[in-house]
Amino acid sequence: MTSLNVTTTPLYLARTIGLCFLVALMEGLDLQASGIAAQGMAAAFQLDKLHMGWVFSAGIFGLLPGAFLGGLLADRIGRKRVLMASVALFGLFSLVTTAAWDFNSLMVARCLTGVGLGAALPT
Repeated sequence: MTSLNVTTTPLYLARTIGLCFLVALMEGLDLQASGIAAQGMAAAFQLDKLHMGWVFSAGIFGLLPGAFLGGLLADRIGRKRVLMASVALFGLFSLVTTAAWDFNSLMVARCLTGVGLGAALPT
């Protein structure tokens, strides 16, 4: 049996930790941004408090299937690929959230943003 002789430099480690920090920072900003934009969203889509609760919960709800699928895929195709895809999914649907045209599109965008965030967690 052969062993992998992988050497990592301090620069490589610092870059990896920095990128993981940026992903976590973007996740926090995304979750907080919806709270800041809540009043404008409620006015634009004429949503009451019940519907706003659903909007906030949609992103959190997406975390569960995202984490499950992200962990499963990471074991099969590799953590790096899954992390890159999950960050792309998260980023794409964060932008789609800004272009939502009604309550349903907002819910789908927030839920898929949560799926991307969830997939990044186990990787």
